[in-house]
Amino acid sequence: MEQLDMRRESVGKLLLKSAAPAMIGMLLQSVYMMIDGIFVGQGTGPLGLAAVNLSMPVLQVGTAIAFMLVIGGATYTAIALGEGDTEKAQNTFNMVSKALLISSITFTVFGVLFADIIATLLGAGSDTHSMVSGYIRILSFFMPFFMSTMMLESGLRTLGHPMKSMFVLGFGALLNIGLDWLFIMKFGWGVNGAAIATGISQVVSTLILLQNYIKPDSVLKLKNIPLDSKVIKPILFNGSSEFATGIALGVSTYLFNIILLSLKGSMAVSAYSIVMYISQIVFMVQYGIAAGMQPIISFNYGAGSDVRLKKTLRLALISSSIAGLMASITLLYFGKPISILFIGNKPDLIDITVRASLFASVMYIPAGINILMSAYYTAVDKPIESATIATLRSLVFIVIGLMTLPTAFGLDGVWMTMPVAEVLTLVACFVILFIHKQKNNTSIQNTSAKTKLGQSPITETSL
Repeated sequence: MEQLDMRRESVGKLLLKSAAPAMIGMLLQSVYMMIDGIFVGQGTGPLGLAAVNLSMPVLQVGTAIAFMLVIGGATYTAIALGEGDTEKAQNTFNMVSKALLISSITFTVFGVLFADIIATLLGAGSDTHSMVSGYIRILSFFMPFFMSTMMLESGLRTLGHPMKSMFVLGFGALLNIGLDWLFIMKFGWGVNGAAIATGISQVVSTLILLQNYIKPDSVLKLKNIPLDSKVIKPILFNGSSEFATGIALGVSTYLFNIILLSLKGSMAVSAYSIVMYISQIVFMVQYGIAAGMQPIISFNYGAGSDVRLKKTLRLALISSSIAGLMASITLLYFGKPISILFIGNKPDLIDITVRASLFASVMYIPAGINILMSAYYTAVDKPIESATIATLRSLVFIVIGLMTLPTAFGLDGVWMTMPVAEVLTLVACFVILFIHKQKNNTSIQNTSAKTKLGQSPITETSL
């Protein structure tokens, strides 16, 4: 398959070729997650949906660890490739791979051994406890393959092979859907069947992706090299925003579940689960655009191509906003039939879900901009700005909203929380952008003064 030319190809075509496969791959993954939810809802009822959602904080913590290493490592790998330093890129990739393997095995041990305790801590009651603990135990067992798939897929995109990445993710999604139907609808394994189907699809995806790293002509080859704290520390720091996002999602999901259980019981948690399945599709499209943008931004940042960098960001922001607008319109007009897909004809639950969908439809455009801006600052090695945006939208404003809005508006206050958090984070993005522009203007003035004095000018990207 064609390898992308990050240095010379038209930015518009480059972003399309890079982002479209990433977006389609992630979209397929989110669609299979939604279909997974439909099978769970149809096969086990609202309690099954509630159990899966109660388990989500555990998976989100594992994903947070993986994203911290994968995104932080991909940034430095792409920058090294942009600088023409292939050896540095390969060492970075292999150190991240080793750190990821150690982390995933540790996660597996804790998840398998303490699944029952974790289920209790997450708020599972007598009606959902066995389903929650089983789901956690199975997903934890397969966690090394979850993380490996993320790492190897990201490496392909960094090397300029987004189509290969898309095909593997797509195949894994289709395999998962087929296994869901078999395990849940035919064998009657319930939520455990959903977890096993997901785990098997990740194993297969990992094995397929590995083929790309054992070829003689591969730029990135898997090697066993010792960990170097001087290399790992900046990677962890740069990926801290993604880690913060994942941990924040876990915490916020836990808080949502606890508050919803106290207000309306498992029915409200089921409604929240359906809305999040739908929202996941939208967010995956926007994360796909961000994933396609990231190697282009990092490469051109390393190569010093500021004009191409800014154009890439602008096109990505427009694309993400259009995706958010389309999703909002879809949810406003088709919230009810989508809800029926999950739980059939259950009027009370459908009414709650449709009401939650109305509020959720407001958040997709600002969420897309926030996701892109956080990814951009990670890609240009500005982890503090990225972590600030990620933490505000995923935790700080969520916690503030959940602590205040339900008191004033009841259940509607819970549904308001995420849209309010995204809008407030968007305001914070503009503040960060303004601060950087002010710094850049000052830098330009200082550069002009130094140039007049015969000193070498020093420039940096303005965002």
